Amino acid sequence: MKLWHGALEVVALLVLGCGGTTGGHLISMPLHAGGIARDVSQPFAFTTSQGWTVELDQAEVVLGPLYFNIDPPEPSVFRSGVVIVQATEQFVVDVLNPALQDVLGGADGETGHAVSVEIGFYTTAESYNDTITLPAPLAADGQQGTAYVAGEATKSGTVVDFAGRVQITNALVSGLNPIDDVSRVAGAVCDLTFTTTSGPLQLRVDPSHWFDQADFCSLVATSVDDVSDGGASDGGASDGGDGSVDTDTNAPASGPCAPTRGTVYAWTDTNPFNTEALAGLGGSVGVYDFTLGQ
Repeated sequence: MKLWHGALEVVALLVLGCGGTTGGHLISMPLHAGGIARDVSQPFAFTTSQGWTVELDQAEVVLGPLYFNIDPPEPSVFRSGVVIVQATEQFVVDVLNPALQDVLGGADGETGHAVSVEIGFYTTAESYNDTITLPAPLAADGQQGTAYVAGEATKSGTVVDFAGRVQITNALVSGLNPIDDVSRVAGAVCDLTFTTTSGPLQLRVDPSHWFDQADFCSLVATSVDDVSDGGASDGGASDGGDGSVDTDTNAPASGPCAPTRGTVYAWTDTNPFNTEALAGLGGSVGVYDFTLGQ
């Protein structure tokens, strides 16, 4: 299994620190993760830059490892930053839940000022970063997802119900898009001064930015042959996992596309929606907010 080598890099930094290069002190701290602070009695709704009004019913993502850099890494060069703090475990975040949850293993490294975070994504492609067993619905129907999303998107009178897994598969990997690039946030912006009294480290994830470039019409089946119960592995309409599909074609909506009312749409790994959602997951600003307690 291919894993990131942040632990070795942090050890190297600590050795250099003894020689006066970084001068950091050894530290460790708890790591907590959750969704953005909000009123959970209200729906999680937002409007995307593409004009879709989205209401999320479910949203989970698998993150980790995390590598905090004192210098921003070059986006096109894997592991090119200078790491001072790391959190090596993968973990699931329910991003609709604002309650912060403990992350196994916490974070450790040395003192200093971090300006960027490299974040790993879960994937089974090339056995790259699949160190934990995923619960449903992140894993179901033979599919493994980096994220799972379900909800409703509305635009110009069109209503698209959706449910499925955002996936990183071998179909998305190529010489121009190596697994190292596809399965990470190259550098989420942060401004963290790690001291010997810092902690806990807190992460809040805002899923609204996952859909900044997403076109939900890409999910809509173009013919009855596209309708199936294949979950995220199918490009047409589906139930998102329970095996039942409403194929009523009596009342198509008007607007930018014509989804079938009562149908829940999923997608394939190569559907444009999947690629667009992955791009949103990889956003460097606004998606991942890191803070330090005292």
